Amino acid sequence: MPTPVTDIEIRNATDADCAPLAPLLEQLGYPTTAAEIAPRLKRFGIHGPAVALVAAKQGSVVGVATGHLMATIHAATEGAYLTTLVVSSEVRGQGIGRLLVEAIEAWAREHNCKRLIVTTALHRTETHKFYERLEFDFTGRRYVKKLSPAK
Repeated sequence: MPTPVTDIEIRNATDADCAPLAPLLEQLGYPTTAAEIAPRLKRFGIHGPAVALVAAKQGSVVGVATGHLMATIHAATEGAYLTTLVVSSEVRGQGIGRLLVEAIEAWAREHNCKRLIVTTALHRTETHKFYERLEFDFTGRRYVKKLSPAK
């Protein structure tokens, strides 16, 4: 049984969180600036239900998770996608990632989702183990094609 994490607050991300989110996203492999994050948060959810959550420890943001709903033609209910998850390397292994995933799961259940889907890069072997500990099943592969801007 994991040790309960008691000093972490999970809450919706705000504009005030842009600065601490930038180094977290860089740790995930997506370098960005606080100035670039602000408009992304503003447009969050304009294409359907979405949530951006942060984990704060003693008032400092130490993790972020985002979730999106996606309707598909092949399933009777929408699926929820865990689209971002990162916890500061300084506090990893303390259960914060698990708390963020649980919060995204709760949000997905509130939207009547029957499944939570996540993709993760092949090189993230420790991340794969993390998701398997949280009872995610390995069910397939992901392919990405980079697109040129429309003309």
